[in-house]
Amino acid sequence: MSPKAQRAARAFVAGLIGAAIIALSLWAHLVIGNLNVLSGLGYAGPGSRQVTEFGLLLDAARFSAFLVLPLALLAAFSGPWPLRALLAVLFAFGWYWAAERVAGGFASATGGGWLPGEAFAALIYRDTLTPVVWTLAVLTFLFVIWRLCRRPG
Repeated sequence: MSPKAQRAARAFVAGLIGAAIIALSLWAHLVIGNLNVLSGLGYAGPGSRQVTEFGLLLDAARFSAFLVLPLALLAAFSGPWPLRALLAVLFAFGWYWAAERVAGGFASATGGGWLPGEAFAALIYRDTLTPVVWTLAVLTFLFVIWRLCRRPG
């Protein structure tokens, strides 16, 4: 296998791991800090399913799966520290994007829809828990990038 193909394969694996980090950290955050609130609201829409831990895991995995290729592309171009700093910022944005999508699936307390960012602020964000989980997820992904995508030599 050529060095370019090896680097592409490692970047794809990093993208898969990154999406798994987002899904699992988001799921843990939802279960630890938000399960009671989300269970009380329920999902939006008629005939919606009950909120369970497994259902939240499926929701987090579904939206995180959209991030595999963007994360793999970012991992392929990771290199010196300015690119890794950009990678960390974009990974954090991906975490937020997935969290916002999961939160947007829940019914609004007012009965209407959610404005952009409103579902995250109302249902996901917790003063201490969210920054800690978010930061740990970013640092874990940066560690994965450091281990998988470093240049040989």
